[in-house]
Amino acid sequence: AENCSLMLFDEKAGKLYLKAVKGENEKKGKYIENIKPDILCFSPGEGAAGHAVKSQKPVRIKNIFKDPVFDHTKKLRKNIKSLLCIPLIFHNKTIGVINLSSSKENFFKEEDERILTIIANQASVILQNVKLVHNLEKTNRILKITLTKLRESKEKYQKLFNNSIDIVYTLDTRGNFTSINDAVKKLTGFKKSEIIGKNFSYFKEYIDKKEVSRVKRKFKKILKTESSVFDLPITIKTKSKTTKFFETNVTLIKNEKGEIIGFQGSARDVTERKALEKQIQDYTANLEKLIMLKTEELRISEKKYRSIAENINDIVYIYNNEGRMTYVSPSLKKILGIEPEEWLLNYKYFFTDSPINNQWKEAFELHRKGIEVNPFLIELWDKNGNKVLMESNEKILKDENGNITGVQGVLRDVTEKSKLEKNIKESEEYHKTLIHSLNECVFTVKKDILTWCNSKVKEVFGYSPKEITGKHISILMKKDKFNEIKKKHFITLMEKGFVSFETLFRKKNGKEFDVDVSIALMKKENRKNPEETAILVARDITRKKELEKSLIFSERLAATGKLAASIAHEINNPLQGIQTHIDVLQEGYNNNLTDSESFKHIRKGINQINRIVKQLLNIHRPIEMEKSYVNLTEIMDSILELIKGKLYRNNVKIKKYYPVKPVYILASREQIGQVFLNIILNANDSMPEGGNLDIKITKTKNIVKVIFTDTGIGIKKSYIRKIFDPFFSTKTDKMGVGLGLSVSYGIIKNHKGDITVKSKPGKGTTFTISLPVYKTL
Repeated sequence: AENCSLMLFDEKAGKLYLKAVKGENEKKGKYIENIKPDILCFSPGEGAAGHAVKSQKPVRIKNIFKDPVFDHTKKLRKNIKSLLCIPLIFHNKTIGVINLSSSKENFFKEEDERILTIIANQASVILQNVKLVHNLEKTNRILKITLTKLRESKEKYQKLFNNSIDIVYTLDTRGNFTSINDAVKKLTGFKKSEIIGKNFSYFKEYIDKKEVSRVKRKFKKILKTESSVFDLPITIKTKSKTTKFFETNVTLIKNEKGEIIGFQGSARDVTERKALEKQIQDYTANLEKLIMLKTEELRISEKKYRSIAENINDIVYIYNNEGRMTYVSPSLKKILGIEPEEWLLNYKYFFTDSPINNQWKEAFELHRKGIEVNPFLIELWDKNGNKVLMESNEKILKDENGNITGVQGVLRDVTEKSKLEKNIKESEEYHKTLIHSLNECVFTVKKDILTWCNSKVKEVFGYSPKEITGKHISILMKKDKFNEIKKKHFITLMEKGFVSFETLFRKKNGKEFDVDVSIALMKKENRKNPEETAILVARDITRKKELEKSLIFSERLAATGKLAASIAHEINNPLQGIQTHIDVLQEGYNNNLTDSESFKHIRKGINQINRIVKQLLNIHRPIEMEKSYVNLTEIMDSILELIKGKLYRNNVKIKKYYPVKPVYILASREQIGQVFLNIILNANDSMPEGGNLDIKITKTKNIVKVIFTDTGIGIKKSYIRKIFDPFFSTKTDKMGVGLGLSVSYGIIKNHKGDITVKSKPGKGTTFTISLPVYKTL
């Protein structure tokens, strides 16, 4: 501060008189003995000092020419702009005011006010005790003598002052000591380390319970009313159990936002009041130095916070109730390239004509009514004429009396954030369009309820999205089919987060059709949660199934053609026998053959022909898709019986290894027989010079394996990966069209099984078929 003055209040005259000053023109300090009654005096409520006397609260003015509290009609120096007035209060009575002034606007901060309030509390005790000792009518003379003596004995009593000041402390809102000075050791015997961090009630051994309860009630009242307490009496025992009496002053500590963060106070030992009065007088001698020291500390603190404001990445601003901008942080230039002076002169010039800026006006009107608003967007021009999207976050400012004084806000550049959000939205629209254009039906399902579907559903199922959304998933199929699917695949879905299978779904008109279904949980980390949303993709495979049937049937026809020559040969042999015996009959009884013997051979040959023809018809008959429980060994034996002549002529020896008990599976007899026939014929063709074909059937608890091992020419390594491809064949065109293994692969997969092949050129080939066991008899 550049100027400091002391004013005392005369209760009889009801006036506040200037008693001491120090400043630019009074370098050594000046004591004012004679003052005219109408010069440099104020009534309570008049001017800043008078207002401090009347309210018993500090008055801090940023600019005296702009604040109605300050009476600037008095004769004051023109270079004073900011002012801080601290009342001197003793036993709830105002006895005077300490005034600090500066030529700089908004020079004094809340921290200055807090420190000077503590000092003022001590000074009020000094002045009052002087008042008790001396006649108030002779105050001017006594002050002059006292100030002179104190100035002369300043160094003499410096050490005594440092060791004799009162206890100064701070507490948090829960009553825990956060700081305390060294005086506590001298006055109570406790070290600072023994007190800091402890609660007031922790010292119950040294303070009476009733005394603790009374003090707690007083502190709660201070919090509730946001008031101060002066000369609160407290009786305690020192560490040596000596009883002492203290009087303490307590005020609240608030942060820059006006939030209460604790208590501050001072406690004085009044056990030996007369001795203490002399110590307080010594304190007065050092008051001026202490004020200047604290003022310097405040300047450093102000510099620190100013540096923070200047280097912040956001723009901080303040405007008053009239909407006039009073402050903007230097970061404005760094972010928008605009000088703070330009902004303060006419900030509205930098607003674009975007309708979004109407939010600023709406927020201003709401703030004037005391209504806080959520963060909102505005659009500004930067120095280069570019549009910048900013997010504004504002908070209403109030004075000590709760009156709205303006608004403080923070502007943040969100241009890039806005672009990113726009890109995300466009990406969402793109993927939404992509999903709707898929050839598959896509659903989202939660708790077995269809929550969304794409437009393909209308085309495939006949339901509009509105009709199907919110419905149970069983609307897509028969109820028993839904229960079967859930029982079969739910555990796999929960464990792996994904499952696929083929099943039957039902259209709106009730018609069932084949679908390939894939289900995936949307969040794999939560895949064990049965209530998690899942994505279901259904693809209509009706056409695929029809093609598979057509391929299988075509292969059967091809197999029939290949068997034709063999069957003709088989039929020819018994026919030759029949012809021979007919000739014998024609010759009569020349060879002594009876009629019964000849007819017996004829009937045997005819029966053989019928059996072969029946087997041929069974192969050629259209495939039955219905599944039933079938015996694998019976199917295998019937196929071997059918082609045993072909195998015999090719010198192929069959070795069978069957389990003791028959193995049953749920399958299409005709389809499984077709697979066995294809593999055995391929093995036969691979052994043109003859060889061995081992057929082994093994069973575990859930799987049955059928293993065909031949000693043929084998398959090249490069052909293995193509062996199940349609129309792929290593034979000549006359021997096959390459559909046999492809159709066989489809049949086995349709039976929930698997088929694999291993081969070594020149040594032979092994085909292994794995099928689920459904029943064992």
